[in-house]
Amino acid sequence: MGDVFGFLQAEWPEIHEAAQKAADAAFPEPRTACFYARRALELAVMWAYRHDRSLSPIAPSNATTKPAPFAA
Repeated sequence: MGDVFGFLQAEWPEIHEAAQKAADAAFPEPRTACFYARRALELAVMWAYRHDRSLSPIAPSNATTKPAPFAA
């Protein structure tokens, strides 16, 4: 797949890399694509919190900090 996220390259090269890897893996390796898509989104959110003072940090939710209890 071509560089569909080229517009990110100049300002956010790390986000560009993860987003492009997600796009490249979308058809041959969907699970890999999901990993890179999540990474790109996490990098973008971290950037937003570092650079936008109007955003206030939030505590991580239980969904991301610990697994749900297992019941067999």
